[in-house]
Amino acid sequence: MSNAESNGFLLIEKPVGPTSFNAIRRIRGITKVKRVGHAGTLDPFASGLLIVALGRTFTRQIDMFQALPKQYRVSMVLGMTTDTYDAFGQLTSQSPVSLSKALIIKAIMSKVGESHQVPPDFSARRVGGKRLYELARKGITVEKAATEVHIYSIAVDAFIDAPHPQVIFTVECSKGTYIRSLVHDIGQELGVGAYAKDLARLKIGEFDVANAIGYGELSLDTIQKGLFNTAHD
Repeated sequence: MSNAESNGFLLIEKPVGPTSFNAIRRIRGITKVKRVGHAGTLDPFASGLLIVALGRTFTRQIDMFQALPKQYRVSMVLGMTTDTYDAFGQLTSQSPVSLSKALIIKAIMSKVGESHQVPPDFSARRVGGKRLYELARKGITVEKAATEVHIYSIAVDAFIDAPHPQVIFTVECSKGTYIRSLVHDIGQELGVGAYAKDLARLKIGEFDVANAIGYGELSLDTIQKGLFNTAHD
């Protein structure tokens, strides 16, 4: 496959574990295309849809995807917190949970609409030219500016009874929303704490993970067949 044949946009499904950069590096290695980028980072603990741009012409257009609304499904564990707000972090607190489902749902649904959100310490957001996670790993705490985000809708999908209850819900949100922070804020509001156990990005705009190439299926052939040229293909 020539570089010209390798240029375009691609939908892939990132599994839990690899970083978004790992995915980019793998695609670069397979296609030999030097300019490869993605439309929105997925944390290592998160899975789901990653839109990849291959070639200079297409990496220059990646902003049109980054601005699109996103859809996620998350499993929130109540009564426990971690330093990263997710399952990959260190446990920081535990507390018993004796809350009604109605109260939990009310707290979740109260997040629909516009709000100001502070990014997690362990995130790729830059402050003073440094990634927050780089500073956090050194034990450096910095003041983080809140950003305006919009939660368009939330649907509660399931409750799982356990020593620490879990609630699975689907969120449609604006660019820049941290689902880990959303879960953390819900836990704080309920007074028991919470962290995001599982997180999957299902959609970016109208692009659906159901149409993405699995990470383990990436090859010259599958990439060539999966490439498209515009946001409307």
